[in-house]
Amino acid sequence: MAQSVIALVLVALTTSMAFPRDDQLLQQLFEEYLQNRNAIQGPIEDPSWPSREVSANIGPVSGVAAGPQGEVFLLHRADHQWTVGTFRENNTYSTPEKGPISTDAILKVDGAKGNKLDSLGANLFYLPHGLTFDHAGNLWVTDVALHQVMKIPAGSKQPDLVLGQKFIPGSDDTHFCKPTDVAVISNGDFFVSDGYCNSRIIKFAPDGTILKQWGTKTGRLHTLTDSELNTPHSLALVEERDMICVADRENLRVQCYNAGIKDSTKTGLFMITLIDVFRAGKPYAISYDPTAKVMYVAVDPNGNQDGARGYTLTLTEISWRSGAMQDRYKVCPMTSQCQRMAATSTSATSRHPGRQ
Repeated sequence: MAQSVIALVLVALTTSMAFPRDDQLLQQLFEEYLQNRNAIQGPIEDPSWPSREVSANIGPVSGVAAGPQGEVFLLHRADHQWTVGTFRENNTYSTPEKGPISTDAILKVDGAKGNKLDSLGANLFYLPHGLTFDHAGNLWVTDVALHQVMKIPAGSKQPDLVLGQKFIPGSDDTHFCKPTDVAVISNGDFFVSDGYCNSRIIKFAPDGTILKQWGTKTGRLHTLTDSELNTPHSLALVEERDMICVADRENLRVQCYNAGIKDSTKTGLFMITLIDVFRAGKPYAISYDPTAKVMYVAVDPNGNQDGARGYTLTLTEISWRSGAMQDRYKVCPMTSQCQRMAATSTSATSRHPGRQ
């Protein structure tokens, strides 16, 4: 980059001496430099991360979670695949007789160099989907084959809370149908996106008691309502705004609702759409950084004009006007200079947008 700048200066000086009144050419050269500089900024994939030891022993990655000390948790499916025949028409898992994933499905790695630090989860999961690391150090995993949600306490390798009936899909208060993700409030309440079949969001107390649920199956795309969801695929909690956001994948948008932290009677009330239909393509994963006040959205690069694998949404101000939520935020494709996301900041679906 330094050589390019020097070359530009030399060309500019030479040009100004030969054509002392041609400021237009100098401006053109400077604009070309800015254009090229912006083009190379943005996320840069590190092929050496994670380490070879981890890369050689990991299957399809379905979830990523960052810990407070720079550690990164990877959730993978080993040799288990999600194919056309994985589920029957009634959403039951077709091959439970194959048994669970026999190796550790959760790897804890060093965020800087990608070296393995620890692992857990052998013989717990069949087709894990979402991974969440909460404020207390607990790990939360959803499994679409089991139709269950599990909480693994800090320092443990076994769950102490399991919700849902093993291998039995359903839509009542004791069943899930391919749940996708979990988001946890600092008071211990948590949300589950459920999921591929039910298109609903459920809020639970720390002990697993249901507090509230909302969401209806999407009808026709052009008549979408705020409560309609079609594959709520990922969750992101914006606790300082009392807001839970949902990657409404098949509706091509991110919907945010009241989290009910300050007033439980408002839980599930619609607040704002962060990405409109057809704006960025299908959102596969969302993650919120409370320090930078930025929402990261991983998308299918084939679904937007930017060719972006993700976007950053800087939430600068949200206000009420005439009873309707108005939003002011800056949306940046991850291909541009406004992107500041590390490779491990969001779900691995940012690199594999076609993955379930």
